Amino acid sequence: MMAMKGDWPILAKVGLMERFFGRKTRSNAANAGGICHLCLGGQDGFPYHDFSAEARWRTTYLRHDPFKGVGPLACLPHHSPMFYRFDVFHCCHKGIMAELAGSALVVLMDLGLAGAGDVPTQLTALYNEMVTFCSRNRIPLHMTDLTRQLVNLMKDADYPCGAWFKGADTSAACRFLEFRYAQLEPQAYTQAIYEAICSANQFLRGLYGHGLWIRASDAQMIQASGLKFVSQYVTAAHHALVLEKTRFKLAPKLHALLHIIQYLRDELATGAQWVQSPIQWSTQQDEDFVGKISKLSLAVSSRTVHAQTMAKYATNFWEHWKDWKS
Repeated sequence: MMAMKGDWPILAKVGLMERFFGRKTRSNAANAGGICHLCLGGQDGFPYHDFSAEARWRTTYLRHDPFKGVGPLACLPHHSPMFYRFDVFHCCHKGIMAELAGSALVVLMDLGLAGAGDVPTQLTALYNEMVTFCSRNRIPLHMTDLTRQLVNLMKDADYPCGAWFKGADTSAACRFLEFRYAQLEPQAYTQAIYEAICSANQFLRGLYGHGLWIRASDAQMIQASGLKFVSQYVTAAHHALVLEKTRFKLAPKLHALLHIIQYLRDELATGAQWVQSPIQWSTQQDEDFVGKISKLSLAVSSRTVHAQTMAKYATNFWEHWKDWKS
């Protein structure tokens, strides 16, 4: 086994992490335990959202043991903090880029750019625009509505976040938002949001447009897009703070994304012509596979669920295999 990939909670649980996102405290808290198993980001004096080259957490990278005990995988060869890999899918689609999409949608309402009516009416109007855009550009969209719950806006003081079921809808929403914000008159706040969205889309397109190996020149552009996204996202958060709006939350997964970007930078620093893509630690295919198995399990008797689920899967697999061979 080379590494373990998954969402942050399972990494923290299996690895018996002393430092993980659940240890997040108020800024400058003297008892801050740190949120990252790879560095001291989140501890007092080590702000985890600092993306600069001089960020203090960078000097602590892989220098401090994050484990509070001996986990079940500690016996494996090469076990170390790097064994537990941040997952691009959960960090981006289900993480910081869902925060971006949710806040960017709500900002359109904040600025009176989503039509008339109450919040549910404006969200429906934005959803209809998104459906039209996705249909015109042949972009799959799985959500069937846009509600307060789906953007985590039960009250105005909430930090919006895309809470839709399918992570792929984050990509669809960001592509729609790039189109939508491109039509606005440039102002500091909306321009920062627009550039964050553009950079997020470039970052994801770059990663998912390649296989396991990425040419160094392409990897350079991908990491630059990722870093620009973080920079513009933090800038947008600052503008929102000045306006006394709870938008663009600086969530811990922003820091996890910084480590994914740093991985690409470290690989490029070796001078290699090709680098391995961090997509190899993404869980999208795995979760899709489990989801299909789960759906099959709901169609059989609870007393024979295991045998019948596997039998149904084998039958389904053979049907696809037969079609592929022909």
